[in-house]
Amino acid sequence: MRILYKEPGKAPRTMVIAQDLGIMQQLVDGYIEPIRISDKTVLIVNEEGKLRKMDPNFILAVEDKVELIVGPAIFCGENGEDFASLPKDELDQIMDCLKKGDFVL
Repeated sequence: MRILYKEPGKAPRTMVIAQDLGIMQQLVDGYIEPIRISDKTVLIVNEEGKLRKMDPNFILAVEDKVELIVGPAIFCGENGEDFASLPKDELDQIMDCLKKGDFVL
C-alpha cells in the first residue's frame, strides 16, 4: 500500500509497504495508534510517543483539535477496518500542508 511517511526533522516521503502491522510498528518505533483525520485518511503514530519523549514532528490541527505529533508518523488510507493506500488527492493535500511546517485540515 502507498503511504506518506514523515520523520521528525525530515521531509515527508511516499513509500510502498506491505499491509503489515509489524512493518507499521517498525516505522513508528513501537505500538501503533491510529488517528482518523478525514473520512479517507488515517494518521498512525507511536501510542507511547509522548511518554517516551520522542522528538516533535509537526502540529496537527483538525477541526477544533490541535495536537503536537511526536516521533515518526504514517499517513495511509482505509478500507473498512483495514488500512489501505493513501488516495492521491489526500497525499497531495497532506504534502502541501507539511511543506508549510504544520498540518492543518
